[in-house]
Amino acid sequence: MKNNIKNKLNINKNIKFRITLCTILLVGILGIMATYAYAQISKIDRFSDDYKDNLIRFHVLANSDSDEDQNLKLKSKRRSYKLFTTKAKRLKVNTRE
Repeated sequence: MKNNIKNKLNINKNIKFRITLCTILLVGILGIMATYAYAQISKIDRFSDDYKDNLIRFHVLANSDSDEDQNLKLKSKRRSYKLFTTKAKRLKVNTRE
């Protein structure tokens, strides 16, 4: 009878130890993941801020929705893009193609 109770107490101690160990490991892993995620978000924010400082946005708008105006808009857009990228390459500026 006494051995049976001692065995149950030992089993309970082992279970408590395992639960405690698993909890500590889980909290540690979650902490590492949160730190990594925060570092990645910070890196993205820094890149976004740097990118915005060196960005030129150029929009071409058509006079109307007619096919003629839309085609003229696309032609103008392509020509302007080609002109800008050619000039940027001469200045050795990064361009997105």
